[in-house]
Amino acid sequence: MLSARSNLMLTLCALAISFLSPREMYSDGSAAVKPPSGFGFVCAQPDTAISTELRLIVADLMSKYGHQGGNPWPDRSVQLRLRAVDTVVHMIPLSCGATGNCTWGILATSPARTLGVVDGSVIHVQDTEAGWPNIDAYSGYGAGEGDLTTYVFRDDSYRKLEVGKLKPDAVGRFQSCVDNQACCPKSAT
Repeated sequence: MLSARSNLMLTLCALAISFLSPREMYSDGSAAVKPPSGFGFVCAQPDTAISTELRLIVADLMSKYGHQGGNPWPDRSVQLRLRAVDTVVHMIPLSCGATGNCTWGILATSPARTLGVVDGSVIHVQDTEAGWPNIDAYSGYGAGEGDLTTYVFRDDSYRKLEVGKLKPDAVGRFQSCVDNQACCPKSAT
């Protein structure tokens, strides 16, 4: 049983970690985005709402990304809205490996098209007031090791902007969403 003092210290440590400045997240001290809230493979549910048009796009993406050493899951998705003015977007795990990292296809529904591909075990969509939000993808490589890749929407597709190695504290925060359904976004439909 923890004493009141131990509980207070744990709470203060948790608060300090949750308010790490972006610069404190990367091991090289470079600038970074705010720490996570995000979703992982555990949030990808069987999706019967994927239209025939989208299934054709998924089949094309599977031929490119579906066999990268992991298991393909083209019948599952995480549904969310990237922008309030758009319809639902499907984040489809095209291939997932043993470490939990997945290659995710981002598919728009109206019109049916791909918005790009991102790689990571935890996906975090940054908050934005207007335009397309940036997407951060955490990739874990073992205990206390991981990278954060930021993707920006440019020329009708999400493209890799930067990759940074994370400090162990930040890795732990992302890891907390890898198999945690509490991190899953609410249904966007």
